[in-house]
Amino acid sequence: MSANFIPWPEEHSVALKTMVLAGAGSYAEIAAVLNAKFGSDYSRNACIGRAIRMGLPSSNPRPTQRKPKSRAESPPRFKPWKIDLPPVNKIAELRLQCVEIVPLNLALIDLESCQCRWPYGDDQITFCGHPATTGSPYCLPHYCLSIGLQIDPGRLQDKAMEVAD
Repeated sequence: MSANFIPWPEEHSVALKTMVLAGAGSYAEIAAVLNAKFGSDYSRNACIGRAIRMGLPSSNPRPTQRKPKSRAESPPRFKPWKIDLPPVNKIAELRLQCVEIVPLNLALIDLESCQCRWPYGDDQITFCGHPATTGSPYCLPHYCLSIGLQIDPGRLQDKAMEVAD
């Protein structure tokens, strides 16, 4: 028993039994009638517990157990996101671009701060070494290549000569 257990007086139990068997309403309604009649403070749950201990039938019988649905009948538990992506185009084969400049093939240790740092080679890495443009680590042809700018090679050579002077 709990610490705040208060036994029901016999007349309260008889009134509860009479109302439950008569189908007087829900247990909340029965509790309200008992409280009004006897000046008590019974809750809905107190009335349900007392009726169970007295062996009274439930006013709201439990629903019968339903047969669980098979997995094929049951809806999915989640809905996968539908993402509309644009069609994937096949990427064209990567084509290496070259500039019309002959590198000096300097080692990193031989580079000055004002020389182009465009790398060349696979095993032995060397660098372009031509004069770098202001504000860039690359010479003008390699700078244009790095930003994807297409310039006429003859015009590029003229620009490179202007930078070198």
